[in-house]
Amino acid sequence: MRTSISCVAALAACLLSASTSSADVSKAWQAAKDNLPGMPAIGAVDVAAIAKLPAFSTLFALARKEERDIDQAVSLLKSACKLDITSIVDGVVIAGDPDGNDDDIVVFIQLTLDRTKATACMETMLKQVEKRKQITVKQDGIYTVASVGNDAAYFAWVGPNVVAFTASPDKKAKLEKHIGKQGLAKSGAGEMFAKLDTKAIAFGAFKVSKPIDDDVPFTKGYGNVSRSGNTLALAITAVASDAKAATAFVAEANREIQRDMNKARTPATVKKLLGAIKVVASGSDVSLAASASDKDLLEAFLSTMKKREDKPAMPPSP
Repeated sequence: MRTSISCVAALAACLLSASTSSADVSKAWQAAKDNLPGMPAIGAVDVAAIAKLPAFSTLFALARKEERDIDQAVSLLKSACKLDITSIVDGVVIAGDPDGNDDDIVVFIQLTLDRTKATACMETMLKQVEKRKQITVKQDGIYTVASVGNDAAYFAWVGPNVVAFTASPDKKAKLEKHIGKQGLAKSGAGEMFAKLDTKAIAFGAFKVSKPIDDDVPFTKGYGNVSRSGNTLALAITAVASDAKAATAFVAEANREIQRDMNKARTPATVKKLLGAIKVVASGSDVSLAASASDKDLLEAFLSTMKKREDKPAMPPSP
């Protein structure tokens, strides 16, 4: 089952960055609000909008080249189901606890396929991967149970085309903790939902009981990534433990930005992005704003990757 779960995980990674439909993430977002209990952090991505950016095809090709699991999962979907990964997903919502375990992460995926077609494809894929083991895909109420030998994975259908699963899909109890609870809007993160732009290509909020760590002294915050043409704009507001902590964070953040801009080895494209970042404090609030074209973001990313590749390898230990 380990290989099969790896395929599912790789597909989920692809789903975070691939779609060509014209839909948004609204159904997955509504399903998350209708089902989740109180969660400290939640974020949503309109993958259909991201896929329309000119830089997407280059980044997706790079992801396939760099991550073997992703490449294998994309190829498997194509060969087993005759489907292109970039045509089956509209949006993704991820919720979890920054201080919790990975097991507590839950994902809602808004598909362009209905339950019948999606589960049929899953069964075909599993049979192609696990040819020596017995494969069954059964329906149990809202759950689809995919079994490989004695192992099983659980997926909850919380809408006609919205499926939810956790980071440990073999643990049904973990998934059951996040379905039908209807407590998200009343949770700490929920109090900031009114400040989210749910039409943005990405948005999210968090609220925790103590600062994330000494260098990131925030207990709550929210942010949106909007798109205008091929330009992306990021706006984040976070609340520090007090005004002193907020001022100190902003001062250090701006020092780090300036330090990197002054380094000769920092690529020009990265310096351009750094120069567009504005970090300011107002009382205990810290605001960060930045904008860039998807072309500039891609060039900065590729130049950073090249810098890493050009770095000489460390000599072997004696």
